[in-house]
Parts: sequence; C-alpha cells; structure tokens
Amino acid sequence: MTRIDDVSGLRGYEDLTTTSALGKIAQDANGGNATTLVHASDKSYDELLAEYRSAGGSKAEFAEAHVHAIEVGAEVVGFSALEVGMTGAAAAVAGPVAGLALGLYKLAEANQRGKELNTALARDEQRVALITHLAIPDGFRSSELAKYDHAGKSFQSMNQKMTTFMSGQDHALVPLLQLHCDQGMNSAQDMIRSSVTDKSVFLSAHPEVAKRYADDQAFKEGFDAMLWAHDKGGDEYKNLNDALTARDARYGAAGVSFRV
Repeated sequence: MTRIDDVSGLRGYEDLTTTSALGKIAQDANGGNATTLVHASDKSYDELLAEYRSAGGSKAEFAEAHVHAIEVGAEVVGFSALEVGMTGAAAAVAGPVAGLALGLYKLAEANQRGKELNTALARDEQRVALITHLAIPDGFRSSELAKYDHAGKSFQSMNQKMTTFMSGQDHALVPLLQLHCDQGMNSAQDMIRSSVTDKSVFLSAHPEVAKRYADDQAFKEGFDAMLWAHDKGGDEYKNLNDALTARDARYGAAGVSFRV
C-alpha cells in the first residue's frame, strides 16, 4: 500500500475531489461499472431509515422497502436489515404479503425507498473504505465506523474490494484522500485557535470551509477528528498535531497546498 506520506505525485492533482477519487476506486472495484458518488452531506443508510420511520408507515411498507434493498444490494445487506422495530416473526409475515397489502401506489413508494436505501448503503461502503485508510485517531475511527456497522464486512463487500484497489492500481489516490483529510484538520485548527467554539457558527462565518465540509467526506473526517482530539486533550491531541505538522511540512516542500 502506498504510504500516506508519499506526496511526490500530488502536485497538480490537489483539485481532484474526494468524491471523484472514491468514485474512481469504487468503479474499478466494481468491474468498471458506474457507481454511486459520495458527498459528506449525503444521508447514511441509518439516517434514511430513521427518516422513513419518522414519516410513518406500516410494517409491510418497511418490509417491502428492505426486501427491495436486499434484492438490489445483494452482498452489502444481510437479512438482518429487515429489523425495523418488529419481531422476526412479524417481518417474516410482512415480507411475503407486503405487495398485496400496500396496493400498487404503496408498492411503488416502497420500492423507491428500497432503491434509496440501497444507494445509501453503497455510499456507506465507500465511507468505510475511506475511514479505514485515513490517518486519524483510532478512537475517532472506531466511533465513525460504528455509524456504518451495517456496511458489508465480507470479502466480497464493496469496502473490502475497494481496499484491494487502494493497495493496488489505485494506491496513488490514498495520499490525495489523506491530503483532503489534513486540509480538514488544518481548518479545524483555525477554529480551535479562534474564539468560536460552536462548529456551526464557525462554518457559517467561513463559507469555503462550510462547502468543503458538506461536499468532501475526507475533509469532514479530518475536521471532526481534530475537534474530537482537542476535546480529548492530552496525548491524543498532541500526537495528532505532531503527525499533521510532519505531513504539512512534506506538503509544503512538495509545493502542495494543505489549506483551504
């Protein structure tokens, strides 16, 4: 795997977005087929599911949406995805009769939800691959990965396939993803050094940073990792800053911008 501190190939490619880089890796891992693109503001699978639940709907509607997601998503969703606050027995009953119970309109709506859930799962797979490869504190990494514990962990899951390509033909994109993460860390340091303690206030006052935070998953991970380490304090914060300072020096020596 390419070391993240190998910045020799970054000059001139800094503007390639995290979305594009992850899309390239995912497409290669998917046999060259088009793939879902990831922006930091995209809802995760769990967030979409919570949104559907809050909007109401019958057990049959949720079962139909999940069944569709499983059919479309194949290996990235297990049968446990049918968990929607019902017992296993209720799910088993609801699934087969969902189409008849809903009628054509409700069936179409449930199928649309299933497609949206499948798209969210594909994004979450890419997020897992990204987070796994970034130089961020282990404690923060664990808390982030816990948000996507539904994402496939089998050898054939997309995040595992992406890992293979991040170690192989797409290895040169890994330092780029780290650069974007480090740009997020440096922006978070700007916030820490300012008198602003509310992230939303800081982002409102810095629209360029806010845009990167909303669009760039690697930038967002870096920004939040630095704030997490600052809250932890002690060695956690010092070690992260020492590592960032060393990488920033390498970026500077290579003429690569490490700030927004």
